[in-house]
Amino acid sequence: MSIFYGQSFFPLLSFGLVEQKLIGIFLGIVGVAISIVSVQRFRQFGTTIQPNKLDEAKHLVSDGIYNYSRNPMYLGMAILIVSAGIYVGSFLFLPALVAFVLIINKFQIAPEEAALERLFGQEYLDLKSRTRRWI
Repeated sequence: MSIFYGQSFFPLLSFGLVEQKLIGIFLGIVGVAISIVSVQRFRQFGTTIQPNKLDEAKHLVSDGIYNYSRNPMYLGMAILIVSAGIYVGSFLFLPALVAFVLIINKFQIAPEEAALERLFGQEYLDLKSRTRRWI
């Protein structure tokens, strides 16, 4: 049995679902699609997707998928973590997901939000008031 199956090393943390591989693949496709659409939106506006180069941001993207989440790229990554856990049938994805969300919120999203507020002022505050951070 493959080392990727939770059942091999952590039987108490394993689960089995009918069609779990299909569910995992479906969620993986959703996560990748959300990430791709998010990046394309930034490219349409000619603004940077690099979080360490926010000073190069030329436009605040606030429509399309950004009507539903201020951080759809990170949301797509989180969905990929869930999809991998379901695919292999291991509850170990849960602590990985929690760690990802906590780390991204503190060390990536919070600094990004501060920078965007400085760059775009009230326009960004309006976006924050009408659109949730994740979903």
